[in-house]
Amino acid sequence: MDMRSNKKVIIYIIMWFILSVVLTGGISIISRNLNHIYHRQMVELSVMHPDQEDELKESYNFYSKESNTYFFKVWLLVLIILVMSFSLTYYLQRKKNKIEKHGIITNLILLNEQLKQFIKGNYHRVFFKATSEGASDKTEEWLNVENSLKELGYYFASLKEQMNREENNTKSLITDISHQLKTPLSSLRMSHELAQETELTYEERQDFLNQEEQEIRKLEILLEELINLSRLEYHMIQITPEVLGIRKTLTEAVNQVIMKAYNNNINIQLDMERDVNVFHDPKWTVEAISNVLDNAIKYSEAGSCVSIRVNQLPNILLVEIEDEGMGIPAEELHKIFQRFYRGKKARGLVKEGAGIGLYLARRILEEQGGTIAAKRKQQNGTVFRITLPI
Repeated sequence: MDMRSNKKVIIYIIMWFILSVVLTGGISIISRNLNHIYHRQMVELSVMHPDQEDELKESYNFYSKESNTYFFKVWLLVLIILVMSFSLTYYLQRKKNKIEKHGIITNLILLNEQLKQFIKGNYHRVFFKATSEGASDKTEEWLNVENSLKELGYYFASLKEQMNREENNTKSLITDISHQLKTPLSSLRMSHELAQETELTYEERQDFLNQEEQEIRKLEILLEELINLSRLEYHMIQITPEVLGIRKTLTEAVNQVIMKAYNNNINIQLDMERDVNVFHDPKWTVEAISNVLDNAIKYSEAGSCVSIRVNQLPNILLVEIEDEGMGIPAEELHKIFQRFYRGKKARGLVKEGAGIGLYLARRILEEQGGTIAAKRKQQNGTVFRITLPI
């Protein structure tokens, strides 16, 4: 027996002992009171019938002896009942302990089998059911173990699914990156081979060299975007939002694309009445907004305008970036924020780009509780709506 069972047996012994003492004392008190009553009745009868005093004394002694004998038998019977009750209680307690011990062993065997299934990777198969043999307070503890095992199985299963998704994402990312690098590298190799031709004039050779320089620049931009993409995909980028004014962030984003807009003869207008404190990471929010601005400039015609409007709404800040470009077909609006996606019209109009900028913008904004969506204008152009929590 364990310590808890020993304590129970000791408690039972003490209880039976106290009960025996109480019953024995009670029987003694009752017997003494009855003898006292018989004696008083005998005295009263002796006074009333002095001629029968001898007969009364003999009768009193008879009843007194009978009473003592009766109460002795009762006391003996009670004692026997107590002893038998104690023996039965002790026997049942021992039997209960054996059943509980068997239940514990059964639960441990099932627990061991369940852990073996977890080791094999069968996380969805949770068959452990705590046995209720013994019906003690330990049953609740085993039920807690059962529930914990179920939660552990669900956690391991979700973790395994997450690892599988990350593995598939890694394979997909490597495939996409290799595909994106293949085209500019092939173009660069071809240009370099043509530049080696001896029949080329100086002007033709310079044209090839300029083309190579442009391809190298595009490749550098692509590599930088791919590095940011991989770092973001694998949570290597630490986005730490804080409450800061949004004006400086928007100004820095405009400054990053202002030269490209100037070279393409595109005007950028920032419409913002007052600064607003917004919960955002300034460094990476600049990256996200500059990607959207770069996309707007890339697909806009010379002489057009890109407008930035800022409106404070309840709990959020709305930033709208509107261009006067070629617009986005309705069937592609939900696809442009996917990784490496470029619409058919965009690929035909502009060769530059890999379909990473808008995807990065979406991921960066969502990481800090923001959103981004695109809407077609009635005429040419697109409006990008960005929200950030205040």
